[in-house]
Amino acid sequence: MVFIFIGTISMFSCERVKHTTYSMLVINESTKNYVVEDKSLPNLDTILVPITVNSHLCGVSILSTSNYNEVLKKFSIEEFNDKVSTLAIFYFNSANEKVHYGGYDTYCRKYQNWEYDYSEDDGYGLHEYILRLKD
Repeated sequence: MVFIFIGTISMFSCERVKHTTYSMLVINESTKNYVVEDKSLPNLDTILVPITVNSHLCGVSILSTSNYNEVLKKFSIEEFNDKVSTLAIFYFNSANEKVHYGGYDTYCRKYQNWEYDYSEDDGYGLHEYILRLKD
């Protein structure tokens, strides 16, 4: 009886994660109203208002996808670059000129500028990538 119990527990505990979810978020922690554009998503042209007590427009999801019955690794550098290759983040200065985040339009597409976190919850492995816009 003990062997059956131990066998059952080990069978279900070997692989806790059954599904994989990927998430990419841009969060505005600056004092400027940034525009987030993603040309691969025709309806994503969002103005991010800086985080304040009354602001609910501080973040935007670039990617949210779930893969059922698949345990997948985090994105490789190439996969990540492909996901953000059409992303542009900018604000308009007083002369109404576009000023890209980080000073040039490819800054937000560089992997090292994003935070990466992995967590597991209820059978899901969540790969989360966050870009925090700061002054």
